[in-house]
Amino acid sequence: MKKIISIIFLSAILFACKEKSGSDKYNGYEKKPDLKTPVTIVDRMSYTFGYDMTTGINMMDSANSRVNFDYLIAGIIDGLEKKDPMLDEEQRMKLINEIQKIQTEAERERYNAKLQEMKEIGETFIELGPKYLEENIKKEGWKETSTGLQYKPIKVGDGPKPTDDMVVAMNIRGELLNGDVFENTFEKNKPLEIPIEGVVYGFQEAIQMMGVGDIYEFVIPPDLAFKGEGSGQKIPPNSVLIMKFELVRIVSTVEEYRQKMRRPPGM
Repeated sequence: MKKIISIIFLSAILFACKEKSGSDKYNGYEKKPDLKTPVTIVDRMSYTFGYDMTTGINMMDSANSRVNFDYLIAGIIDGLEKKDPMLDEEQRMKLINEIQKIQTEAERERYNAKLQEMKEIGETFIELGPKYLEENIKKEGWKETSTGLQYKPIKVGDGPKPTDDMVVAMNIRGELLNGDVFENTFEKNKPLEIPIEGVVYGFQEAIQMMGVGDIYEFVIPPDLAFKGEGSGQKIPPNSVLIMKFELVRIVSTVEEYRQKMRRPPGM
């Protein structure tokens, strides 16, 4: 059985790695387009072995390195035939450490580049934000609170309203002035559980305006959101947030929620 699995696995790799002219990303190697979900144990194991191999390969990709498929196949064959490896265990361990260092540096460079990109986008929002707020409030159906939060009810019922000591489940869609969508739970209807006291003031005010079952649109000025700092790699500084909220349910108070999180499973 082991021999059969090895032969099928190797055959699959060699077939998949047969050079073709249509693709450059994998040196011309392509996946068969008509493969269905594997059913037999050999097919399932073959796919699993192949997929799990990508952990190491993806480390190379994240380090901006390319895979040499000739050596990849050579390593598979040597391993299956239990030959002495071209690189001994110590050399292979050193290689892993080397790749991890390259990977870390590459990730740091990408992170810094993203922060710089966010900063540059945020600078354009300094001018765009006030203009958008000024124009949006003139549109039909839009109103503004004393804090500057703009809102438009889409669906309003008589459901209970939460207070700031509660956790709520909400569907959220968030968009930036440049059209980038940074959050959208409506797509798969997977509400987020949100402690109201833990979010920025504009979110707190918006959520407490709503009753369970309500849907509102909000435009939240930077001063009520993430101001000149932004948030992570998704929300640049000075961002006006164009939001759609659906209050799905009130989960519990924050204290009850914390107690539940501390409780062992099954209790």
